Amino acid sequence: MEQYDGSHGDFDLFIVPVVKESKQTKDSIATINTLSSIGIPQEKIRIIFNRVDTDDVIEEEFFPLFSYHEDNKNFTIGPKAAIHFSELYQNLSSYKTSIDELLSDTTDCKAKLRETTDSDEKINIVSRISMRRLATSAQKNLDAVYAEIMRP
Repeated sequence: MEQYDGSHGDFDLFIVPVVKESKQTKDSIATINTLSSIGIPQEKIRIIFNRVDTDDVIEEEFFPLFSYHEDNKNFTIGPKAAIHFSELYQNLSSYKTSIDELLSDTTDCKAKLRETTDSDEKINIVSRISMRRLATSAQKNLDAVYAEIMRP
């Protein structure tokens, strides 16, 4: 972007995903500094906390980032922008599906489960039911994160 003067103006926001691990946090801070150094204002640089456990206290788990923000204020940070860890994300590629596909599937899996006698099919149906439930929770979380990072 530095070679294409003004190109950063083509973007509304710059999302920097952050995970708890120390090295990745340092890398995220380096990314923030680079974006800031080419003139991107702090309100356009937003943090998303990724792979967060539901019982994590964001300000504690990501203390180095909050501390860095206190000193520099060259990005926007909010503890509600946290994508929770879910086994769903690991399973989506295995099942060759997406959250949207799971949520739009109208198959009555419980009826299919009652009807089938094949044990392998039962296992697949139970997995599909579980994945749908995880997809519902994940979508609510992603919607909340989106709403948080889009706040002015």
